[in-house]
Amino acid sequence: MKRLILLLSFILISGSVVMSQTLATDIFSEGNMNLPAVGSEFNVPINAIDFPDELRYVEFFFQYDPEVLTFIGFENPQHPPTEVTVWVNNPSQPAPNVIKVTYTALPIPPASFNIVEPKLLDFKFEYLGGDCDLMFLEEFNGVKTRYRVVNEITPITSFVHGAINGDFSNVVTVKDGAWEDPSTWQYGVVPEDTHNVGILHGVTIDSDAVCNDLTIGTAGRLTLNDGGNITPGGDVLIESDNSGTGSFVNNGDPVVINGTVKQYMTGQTDDGELVWHLVSVPVESIWSADVFFGCHLQTWEETVSLWKDVQEHPDVSHTVLMDTPMKGYATAYALSEPGEDKVLEFVGQFNDGPYSIDVINTGTSGDDNLDGWNLVGNPYPSSLDVDAAGWTKDPSYVSMGVAYWDATFGPEGGYVYYGDGVGLNGGTQFIPPMQGFFVKAIGEGGTYGVTNEARVHSDQPFYKSTLDNLLKLTVQSNGYSDETAIRFIEDAELNYDGKYDFFKLFADNMPQIYTLTSNNEKLAINALPQIDEDTHITVGLKPGFNEIMSIEATNIETFNKNLPILLIDNKENVQWNLRENPIYSFVANVNDDPNRFTLNFKGLTGIPGIDQSNINIYSYNQRIYVDAGQANRGEIIVLNILGQELVREKLVKQLNIVSLPVSHSYVIVKVVSDQGISSRKVFVD
Repeated sequence: MKRLILLLSFILISGSVVMSQTLATDIFSEGNMNLPAVGSEFNVPINAIDFPDELRYVEFFFQYDPEVLTFIGFENPQHPPTEVTVWVNNPSQPAPNVIKVTYTALPIPPASFNIVEPKLLDFKFEYLGGDCDLMFLEEFNGVKTRYRVVNEITPITSFVHGAINGDFSNVVTVKDGAWEDPSTWQYGVVPEDTHNVGILHGVTIDSDAVCNDLTIGTAGRLTLNDGGNITPGGDVLIESDNSGTGSFVNNGDPVVINGTVKQYMTGQTDDGELVWHLVSVPVESIWSADVFFGCHLQTWEETVSLWKDVQEHPDVSHTVLMDTPMKGYATAYALSEPGEDKVLEFVGQFNDGPYSIDVINTGTSGDDNLDGWNLVGNPYPSSLDVDAAGWTKDPSYVSMGVAYWDATFGPEGGYVYYGDGVGLNGGTQFIPPMQGFFVKAIGEGGTYGVTNEARVHSDQPFYKSTLDNLLKLTVQSNGYSDETAIRFIEDAELNYDGKYDFFKLFADNMPQIYTLTSNNEKLAINALPQIDEDTHITVGLKPGFNEIMSIEATNIETFNKNLPILLIDNKENVQWNLRENPIYSFVANVNDDPNRFTLNFKGLTGIPGIDQSNINIYSYNQRIYVDAGQANRGEIIVLNILGQELVREKLVKQLNIVSLPVSHSYVIVKVVSDQGISSRKVFVD
């Protein structure tokens, strides 16, 4: 009998050892279906298991990772009769990621309390993403985790720890700033290698940075400064859509980054017309069919001044290796439905560091406006500053200016220009990412190159000083326009020179304006050495269609205010004072002499200008009505849209009524009087 009692006692004693007091929490993971979303708030339960009755207090320490979790507070504490005090170390103390919890009986002992249910309370956190352990500590700063029953203090040594198994989580920028600055980032956390990073603003890196996936959004601008480095553990993507294209600039030594660079481009018009774009490859190499399937793809051959197919048909299965940095291409999305756009995807090692390409001028055609053009390209996933250091180019063998095709300019696209501070048709010093552009080789040509030093983000403000003695002339008609520029610089050449001048590239089906040198070189930008007493410059015009047009002069204020600036219409024998009225309107015909206009810097000769404000022209019931205002002498000339004369009548001082032999069509009414010349396009009902 004694033996049986002893055995039962041993079993009871052994059982009391097994039934230890345990603090426990949960594991949060995708497998458990309880992983919180990044940026959301969630509760972590703290459970007390197998604790005795009549507790005087319980005290424990809980550790977490503040780069994964932000502590908000606690919820659902057991009461009455307990009080919960939550203590979080401040950053000046050894462990800012430790929470101290004390349960104390109220009133002050010898009162006691019971743990009615396993859960003591919930910790409330915000999830920042990533992985971390949720740990109970046996001891912290010399104090043990413990509980008290009457006068007996017992250490707690049994724990069921939790964890956040979040794999990779997302974090994005909330403002422009440094990568190392927590305030740059959502949730105030600098990315670790467990974070998928989204760059939505301008971010600079001055030291080592890590992440998993890296995505630069369409408005994102990522800059590696000298000494900075980025090591993505996952995929890298630069986004592009119709709102813009992300940009990556390296201002330091070249780095190796593999990923995908996207480039948005428009497809066919609603009428089914192809829309052409000039592009360049921003990665080390690609196969053409991988990127340009469904597209026409061409190169410009300087030796014959013609476009050459790389892919003759957009649906062919053959492919071409494209591995020449700085080579430009023309492409159009051909297999699209009207209005459907395309996003090119370049996959490979991002271009970084110095690149160069040979530019040539074979002089095959003998026409300076055809020979010597080389289609090159921006090799980087960022913009280039034409005026920055970092270029290999010399005006003795290549133009300093650039021209590129803008598919949105004009009815079918047109060229925009920039050179030495002068932009035409919206051109600036910034060449967009992956943009193909033309340069003009002089003589036999030479090497044209660029380095990281010229890389910029193109949304930077365009700052430049106002240029003296610069005049722009803009021809406009039917919502289309084209520009040319004339400037005077002391060291400029009288005829073409590559430093300041830029040849004209012509587009179809829209007005084209330019100037000519004494050698009949057709220039978009024309720099001359000086203004003398009778400086005159031939202004060329290719109207493109028969229509009323205007030429507007801007930047007149950059010249001496006493210098007369005249536009001479040699066809109409009119000298127009651009200082008094910078806009000259006229009727253009495709058969006009292209050298119809002359720009003159000298005194007036007494021929009056046009004062359209005093002329009122309108149509009603197959008649033209002309109120000539103060005009005393002159003629009314009515032309059809082809420029053929329909009616010519003398002008009287008051209201003039002209009957017409046509109806339901547009006509051009020209009034030539002692007050000047006025032209209007009028619909005859």
